[in-house]
Amino acid sequence: MKYYRDKTALPEYNIVLDSKYPAVVAEKGSGALTVRFPDQPVDGKQAAIVAMAGAASANAIPQTATARISGGDLNAVAATLEQARAAFIAQQAAQGKFTIDIARAGDAIEVKVTGSSAHGSRPEEGVNPVPRLAMFLQSAGVPFADNQYARATRYLTDLYGTGYLGEKMDVGYRDDFMGPLTISPTLIRERNGKLEVTANVRMPRGSTPDALRAKIAERIQGWAAQTHTTLEIQHDQGDWMARDPKGAWLSTLLNIYGDTTGLEARPVPTAGSTTAKLMPNAINFGPAMPGKKYTAHNAKEYKEVSDLNLDMQMFTEMLVRVGNLQKMQ
Repeated sequence: MKYYRDKTALPEYNIVLDSKYPAVVAEKGSGALTVRFPDQPVDGKQAAIVAMAGAASANAIPQTATARISGGDLNAVAATLEQARAAFIAQQAAQGKFTIDIARAGDAIEVKVTGSSAHGSRPEEGVNPVPRLAMFLQSAGVPFADNQYARATRYLTDLYGTGYLGEKMDVGYRDDFMGPLTISPTLIRERNGKLEVTANVRMPRGSTPDALRAKIAERIQGWAAQTHTTLEIQHDQGDWMARDPKGAWLSTLLNIYGDTTGLEARPVPTAGSTTAKLMPNAINFGPAMPGKKYTAHNAKEYKEVSDLNLDMQMFTEMLVRVGNLQKMQ
């Protein structure tokens, strides 16, 4: 889209079909907070976490998160984990339903936490298994070797937990229209000799990318100093967008939605981040229906046929009615 924008004369007004109805006039800024832990070799004499995995992309709350454990007395490790499982699930059940599976796989133990997937911009619609896996491994009572995975589990436990509003980071705030800041750890992967843990950040009006980056970095660096943890921080943070597109084109979109669905039609915000930010006078018109879980970037993406039919009806009417307006505002 940036290439297209640089090569093309854009229309003065734009409608983007990449969010939800009735009409989106404000978007949170999307960010990726990555913390890197240098690889630490283990000797195999002590049980160690040797692999972890979460989402396939940073902007998705995953359905499952996994860890592999090897070394030491695996029978004792498995027994300790099994003994801790039920109590941990019961302790965290109020925050959302999830399961923990523990299985022996040759010379390793596989631990899988299954939660509920969601779009990264709407963590409240899912149950994130990534921090729950870390918290379980931290609290189970197994003395894991102090490698990059052990340090990552401490980081996830101490600075995230099951919350997604920046509570433990002490960076939470909210805007009356756009809602709260959210920050959810999602992606775990090994790259270039380091373990990367990435969190999806969605910031509303009320702060700036620079201010938020500085506050988060200060909190993480303070934690690193306190726990004697070596790490690197990379935080790419997009800005929020809020517009006031009064006029005939907005009224037309709202009327189309209200007349077609019989539902209340008024401008709304979204936690998502779309190409509307890159276009002059752009607002989103669909395609997600209000009151339903947003199914994009979920473990199984889908759209109901009835909603797709409504999309086609409303998009067609939008092209005709907006195309015949004498003026947009």
